[in-house]
Amino acid sequence: MKDAGQEGAPNTQALVWRSRDGVLFVRMFFQSGSGDWAHFADHCFRSDGTLARFTDTLSTFNAGLLDEEIEGNNDGGVSRVRIKHFSPDGTVLKERSRLLDLKTRRPVKRSFVDQDDIAYRRISDLPFFDLLAKQTAGAATP
Repeated sequence: MKDAGQEGAPNTQALVWRSRDGVLFVRMFFQSGSGDWAHFADHCFRSDGTLARFTDTLSTFNAGLLDEEIEGNNDGGVSRVRIKHFSPDGTVLKERSRLLDLKTRRPVKRSFVDQDDIAYRRISDLPFFDLLAKQTAGAATP
């Protein structure tokens, strides 16, 4: 991807997988131009086009450190991971969230600059839905 654009790899990417039973998995990736944060939004859509589950992961260096971490020469990076499960009508059935140290992957408590979840409730809400619809021309697309 480093040669995809004039200025290198794009800061936004999406990968899409469709199973034979109509389930669609979409992994979206966003990052800052400076590389100080990266945001992954993984969506799993039911065959009817509704969102079943998403995992929203923000990895950032914009986090505060505790005194003992500063002394230990830690860079302060964190990953905030949020997982939500949805009913077909869009109701949140289950939600969990955790904050992990970027290096050790162990749970931590730090202040950090968070971002909103990137969640699309229906396949048709995806910003590139028209491209998906063209690929499945002739098939029923929700």
